[in-house]
Amino acid sequence: DYTKAKEWFLKAARQNHAYAQFEMGELHYFGNGVFKDSVKAREWFIKAAEQGHGSAQCKVGYIYRRGHGVPQDYAKAKEWFLKAATTKHPAAQYALGDLYFYGHGVPEDNAEAKEWYIKAAGHRHVGAEYSLGVLYHQGLGVQKDYDEAKNWFIKAARQGLSLAQHSLGLLYQNGHGVPLDYSKAMGWFVKAADDEYASSQYETGDLYYYGQGVPKNYLKAKEWYLKAAKQGKAAAQYSLGILYRQGQGVPKDLQQAKTWYRKAAVQGHNHAALLAFLAILEE
Repeated sequence: DYTKAKEWFLKAARQNHAYAQFEMGELHYFGNGVFKDSVKAREWFIKAAEQGHGSAQCKVGYIYRRGHGVPQDYAKAKEWFLKAATTKHPAAQYALGDLYFYGHGVPEDNAEAKEWYIKAAGHRHVGAEYSLGVLYHQGLGVQKDYDEAKNWFIKAARQGLSLAQHSLGLLYQNGHGVPLDYSKAMGWFVKAADDEYASSQYETGDLYYYGQGVPKNYLKAKEWYLKAAKQGKAAAQYSLGILYRQGQGVPKDLQQAKTWYRKAAVQGHNHAALLAFLAILEE
């Protein structure tokens, strides 16, 4: 009951209880029991933040980083994230890492980003674990190390992060730092695909299409391509066009093929645009 919660939090917040002030900020930020109001949310978060409430300090940082109810200001975001980070707040440590990784309000510095990600990952922050995997995979601010990348991706994947599960699938699919293993790639792709991660749905479809790690199965390929295509994955839309053009796993249907080519072409898939044009010439 958000209305009751608001009543009690407001009483405590007016008595300067930082936790209650933070919760009042949350109610206004998400519009729970009150109208969504990022300005009021910020006012309550700042009251709590000024009393050293780490989560409130971090939230104020988010507000300035995203420009919610205030002009976007990366310098102020960094200032608040630093305050929260001194309380060992993992989300703030991760956010600082992101500021340095993307060069938002600070010079881009992957080595500094890594230091903040390490701090957050020490608290098992899943985003930081994944980001460390990316740094090691790409050799950004660190020596490229696929094995270390794999170790960080596994930590994040075990916490259910689809992006990390997909990245592990790619490592096994390409043999980066691990023996090439399509079956293991499929296992990781399916975990992310079942969580509606479009890129993994597409890759699962590809493994069925080419018979890599599983028996070739055009019908299953179509099912996975369709899931990804419905989420706007251009490569999957193009692949569906191929299936309908060739009559693989579906009845041959040039109109359906053209429809899927066009969907992919609209998103900038060049080969799909070419095939859509050729399909028109065939009419």
